[in-house]
Amino acid sequence: MNKIIGIDLGTSNSCVAIVQEKITKVLENPFGNRTTPSIVAFKNDEIIIGEIAKQQAIINPNTICAIKRKIGIEKEITINNQKYSPQEISAYILEYIKNFAQQKIGQEIESAIISVPAYFNDLQKKATINAAQLAGLKVAKIITEPVAAALAYGIDKKHQECVLVYDLGGGTLDVSILKIKNKKFQVLSTSGNNKLGGDDFDQLIIDFLIKEFQKENAIDLSKNKSALQRLKIAAENAKKQLSMLNKTEIALPFISVLNSKPIHFQFLLTRKKLEELIEPLVFKTLKPIRVALQEAAKSYQDIDSILLVGGSSRIPIVQKLIAELFDKKLNHSINPDEVVAIGAAIQGAIINKDIKDVSLIDVVPISIGMGVKGGHFLKIIKANTPIPTKKEHWFTTTINYQKHISIFIFQGERDIATYNTFLGQFLLSGIQSTKKGIPRIKVTFKIDENGIFSASAQDFITNSKKTITLKNNILNDVDPFLNIEDAKENKENDQKKLNEIELDSFQKKQIDDAKACIKKLEKTLENNYNKINKKPYSKKTVTEIEFELETFKQLLAQKNFKGIQKAVRIHKQKMYRIVSWVIKKQQSNKTKLLKTNLLNKAQDQINELKELFAKNKSHKNYDIEICEQISVLQNAIAKKDYEKLNQEIKKYDKTTK
Repeated sequence: MNKIIGIDLGTSNSCVAIVQEKITKVLENPFGNRTTPSIVAFKNDEIIIGEIAKQQAIINPNTICAIKRKIGIEKEITINNQKYSPQEISAYILEYIKNFAQQKIGQEIESAIISVPAYFNDLQKKATINAAQLAGLKVAKIITEPVAAALAYGIDKKHQECVLVYDLGGGTLDVSILKIKNKKFQVLSTSGNNKLGGDDFDQLIIDFLIKEFQKENAIDLSKNKSALQRLKIAAENAKKQLSMLNKTEIALPFISVLNSKPIHFQFLLTRKKLEELIEPLVFKTLKPIRVALQEAAKSYQDIDSILLVGGSSRIPIVQKLIAELFDKKLNHSINPDEVVAIGAAIQGAIINKDIKDVSLIDVVPISIGMGVKGGHFLKIIKANTPIPTKKEHWFTTTINYQKHISIFIFQGERDIATYNTFLGQFLLSGIQSTKKGIPRIKVTFKIDENGIFSASAQDFITNSKKTITLKNNILNDVDPFLNIEDAKENKENDQKKLNEIELDSFQKKQIDDAKACIKKLEKTLENNYNKINKKPYSKKTVTEIEFELETFKQLLAQKNFKGIQKAVRIHKQKMYRIVSWVIKKQQSNKTKLLKTNLLNKAQDQINELKELFAKNKSHKNYDIEICEQISVLQNAIAKKDYEKLNQEIKKYDKTTK
């Protein structure tokens, strides 16, 4: 069986590992490094990847970094007047990793486990799978980065442990809480920020250095692309050095020119200054921790171990803050740059059955639901639901004789549908054409073991069915980072907006109802004819109709919506009384007609019986029976006993037959 490699496709750096003979190995790239820069450069007709791409980035503007932040978010980027999708750029990195991994293990690689941030949405996951396919790799499974890290950490743990994984990489932050016991891994909750990581720390250092240089030389380096690239490399190196040292010197000779003379940049950056710069962003990482604990129903004291993942978790101020928050020692047992790739490789070995008796239960990071009437967001699959999962919800129509319905699917936590990430839509046609509220439509949402989403809708009367196929180009400008904290912060505003939508809907309904009543009353006056009594309306009735008509017109002009609602209710009550009276009168007329028919039929029978009596005088017994029958009918007629008449008539009809 072909080996399955584990790939941590990182924002700044990527790593690849494999399990061979039950031993996990991180595979070195051609330069002997255990991680590879996630950088792609275009030079003439050549595509350069990894270390070389990073080295020449200073002089090559056609260099792409941090493409992971754009995958599944942006449609395309332009390089040398040629358009590339983020999936294509990511594919170059994956193909490069695949090729040197094949050389290392000496066999062809067909499949991989690829890690993604826990907070990647469905479009981003699918885009990652698409990138792997372009690189010639079959994705055996998508695994979230915190889960992969927990696998690497806890594969041999036998006792029960509650672990918090704090994954601060180059471009993303993930926080997950897992329960580990006897090789069983259950994700209890996950949270994070798709736009917070070490690259943001680097940018703060760059901005600071630009200001310092401008103070001294009155030159703005932010407008110099070459200088910016050099500052970027210097900032990243300084950040790494200050994780071990208290100060480091940044020296960039010939950074600019002033009056035809070269200007050099030299600055002593201290750890204290670095911490002052990045402290606000480091504190921002605490929110997802609180959210994850709350969703898992755990306290700080319930956490047994804290596993640090990602290169940025090495920064001293980050470690100090997390250690103080939980009052616990942090786990440094596995290299934070490699732990995710190692966990992904272990997942590959589990699929290949090289490692047995390990089970993994992941969760949905962000709620998925539908936009429904009034702009509300109805959550079908809620955040932190274990996957794989399948949820169903029943709907009906809101318009009479509706022939189709549109299903709009969103992912997020906001109460208003359009404030969440739009995933896609599909149309269910061929539904039962009848009055609103009668059709029964079942909508099914499904998430597979890779966290990939699918949906279907079915009308259970006509059996019409439709399944959605989400495409990677169904995108919009909504930020994919939509967490519970964001929903809480905006809950009041969202509710206010929904109330406004409902008010608009209420007002529109009152206007429509008023116009319908006006039209009906005007038509009644125009006809001026009472169909019930089959004669013109009385002057009193006409006056009443004219008064009601004028009332509706005034209320509509004044936009008195509550007044309209009351007037419509009174109008409907009046119409109900009229209709009830008509039905009652119709029933009365029908009853009267039936009684008249019975009396006529009974009289006809009496006449027939009298004729028989005149013809059959010789049979005394028979004559007595005829006389008795005539007497019964006459008594029933006299007493107006219609039930007795009906019985006797049926009895007579049966006898004569």
